[in-house]
Amino acid sequence: MADLIKTVSLGNIPVHFSSVNGENITIIYLAVPFYRIFNTQTVLIFRFIALVFNSGFIILTFLLLKNFFSEKLALVAAALLAIWPWSIKAGSIGYNAYLLLFLYSAGLYLFFLAMKKGRLVFYFSAVFFWAISFYTYSLSFVWVPLFLLIIFIIYRRDINLKHFIYSLIFLLILIIPISLFFLKNQFHLVTLNYFLFFNIPDLAISRFDTISIFTLYDGVWIALNYFFNYFLHFALLFLSYNPTSDSFWFYLVYLWDVPLIFLGLFVCLKNFKQNKFYQLLVIWFFTYPLASSFINAEGGFSSTRDIHSLPLLAILSAIGILIFWDSLKKLYLIKLSGNKTSS
Repeated sequence: MADLIKTVSLGNIPVHFSSVNGENITIIYLAVPFYRIFNTQTVLIFRFIALVFNSGFIILTFLLLKNFFSEKLALVAAALLAIWPWSIKAGSIGYNAYLLLFLYSAGLYLFFLAMKKGRLVFYFSAVFFWAISFYTYSLSFVWVPLFLLIIFIIYRRDINLKHFIYSLIFLLILIIPISLFFLKNQFHLVTLNYFLFFNIPDLAISRFDTISIFTLYDGVWIALNYFFNYFLHFALLFLSYNPTSDSFWFYLVYLWDVPLIFLGLFVCLKNFKQNKFYQLLVIWFFTYPLASSFINAEGGFSSTRDIHSLPLLAILSAIGILIFWDSLKKLYLIKLSGNKTSS
């Protein structure tokens, strides 16, 4: 990616880079001003951007939970995100995919503000960040529409329908250039080389073509591998142990987080009908693998293709911690009261 920064100019603004299997543009465009001003090592620039975006993601997650659910949950979830290996990895390696954490969280936080305040500017601001995610990682083409549908179904009575429709139109307009790129190179439906001031380059072969189940398998094996990939995501032990990793005790989260995530999920399922936020978490949990299951599983979770599950799993683990802690306090009080009675 370092060499690609030097190719960007006012006369060359691609919607996607065509090197090797292609490269998304967001982190490179963010790095261009720093490179032009400081002329420093690009690796340091990418890592600085990753650190800033990941810090922003943790802050936004805290604000979202504090303002719309519970301050106690916000503190625990933010603390987990500060120490989880997955989050640390996302904040130290300059991958486009890791920027999704900030973009998705910014969109979600602003959308909740939009529902609370009812102002069109917040709806537009939310979809603006989600639109940038389409230029950041192709996962967004599946996940963002699906997530918007989930939010609409759960919060339809809280959403201003007219503003919501306007924001969807705004989103569709913003993603036209990158959509044209994939229509040209993935589906071969258009032949445009330019759109407005964007270049639409040719791509010999896409990354998706090399790792998708549609390329690797035929016939009924496509469906079988899709369902295998999907259900593999619920074997959460792979979050803390990956057979292909050198690290035995943890890979993306710590080993003790796995039962806590299941405990948090159990609490959400138990209170599903009474709490819309719990509904969002449960449906998020069962739908997030739908997008990444089109890619061959390779023996466990992917730190990039499953990145949209990181905030969800941290929140579920935080709920599990709070429930476990409350249970310990209750047991202590019961034991304490029993000792007083016997004495």
